[in-house]
Amino acid sequence: MDLFKVGDFYTQRIFESQSRSNGGFGEISQGNKGTNVLNESRIKVLLLDKDTTPVISMCATQSDLLKHEIYLVETIENNERDVMRHLKCLVYVKPSDRTIDYLVKELENPRYGVYHIFFNNMVSKSQLERLAEADSLSAVVKVEEIFQDYQVLNEYLFSFGLEDRGLMTQQGIWDESALDTITSSLTSLLLSLKIKPNIR
Repeated sequence: MDLFKVGDFYTQRIFESQSRSNGGFGEISQGNKGTNVLNESRIKVLLLDKDTTPVISMCATQSDLLKHEIYLVETIENNERDVMRHLKCLVYVKPSDRTIDYLVKELENPRYGVYHIFFNNMVSKSQLERLAEADSLSAVVKVEEIFQDYQVLNEYLFSFGLEDRGLMTQQGIWDESALDTITSSLTSLLLSLKIKPNIR
C-alpha cells in the first residue's frame, strides 16, 4: 500500500486526459485512450471544488501543473471567472448535490471550450442525467470516476478532512449524513487500493 503512488496515478490520469471519440455522456469512462484532440487547446484550466482542492494540493505541485500545461486553477464556487472558450477545462470535483448544482450552472453557460469531468467518487445516474440535460452545447467530451475521496498525508496515512463535522448528534446517536460521507470516502479508498476488506 503506497498512497503516494495511487495519488500520482490519479493526478496523471486527470492532467493527461484526452477526449473519447463518442463524447462525454455516452458512458462513464474507466480509461483515457481517446485520441480526438484535434480541436482542443493545449493550454488547460483545472476546475476544483472545496473538497478536491486539498486532495490535489497534497498530490501535485505547481511545477507538475505547469509541466502538463495547466496554467490556471479555479474553484467551481467562484462565479467571477472569465470566459475563455479557447481553453480546455479539466474538472475534478466531488459528486455532491451542491457541486452538481454548480456544474449544471457551468454547463448551461460554459466559460471554456470543452470539459473533461472527473468525479472523485461514484456518481449517480440521476446526477449524470442532470448534467446531460444542462449540456445543450455538447461542451462535455469526457466523464470519468476517479476514486480518491480522501487526502493523502503520507505513504500509509490518509484523512477524510472531516475535522469540523461531528459524527454524533447532541443526543449521542450517529449523524446519518456524516456516517454516509465516511462510508462513501472509505469505499473510494478501498476501490483505489483494490482492497477487499474483511468486516468483523
